[in-house]
Formats: sequence, structure tokens, C-alpha cells
Amino acid sequence: TATDESRLKIALDEIPDGRYKLYADIANNEKGCSFSLWQGKKQVSEWISTGRPGKEERVPMLLTGEIAIREFYRSLTIRFKTSPVANTFLLSRFIFVRENK
Repeated sequence: TATDESRLKIALDEIPDGRYKLYADIANNEKGCSFSLWQGKKQVSEWISTGRPGKEERVPMLLTGEIAIREFYRSLTIRFKTSPVANTFLLSRFIFVRENK
């Protein structure tokens, strides 16, 4: 569960420098909140809602944005928008697809 003040910071130290398309495997559900991805102070994805009525539904390979990994930009932060009835976030994995130079 999350609040509007929640942040989830992910270190990217093991990923080589370069530009990447970033995909996420998430699940939509009745209590799903919205999330956005940030690199430093730069927002790299739109706000994405995971709230859907009915049964939980997996959403594989959702394109969430593009990032550049380089010195001083080696982390990714997930921010949340929630409400009292929409405060869950279900993430299976992130997939980084490196762009050719």
C-alpha cells in the first residue's frame, strides 16, 4: 500500500550507461492507485492509473517511458497518487530495453 508521500527508489548501479525504453508488468485492481516514474527531478512517465473495477487484471509489458542511465542518474523513483479507497500498487518487474546508438 502507498500514500501520496510514499516513494520507492530503485538503484540502477548494475545497468550499463545508455538510453532505455522502460516497460513494467503491473496489475490493475479495484484498489489500485496511480503512479509515475521519476529520474532525479525529471518525470519520465505520465501518471498511470492501476485502478480498475472488478477482478484483478495483469498488464504485461506496459511502456512507461524512456530513461537515460549515466553518471549521477543511476536511480529511478516511483511516486504515487492515492485516495483512501485506492492505495495499492502491484508491480511484478521492470524491463529495460536498450536503444541502439
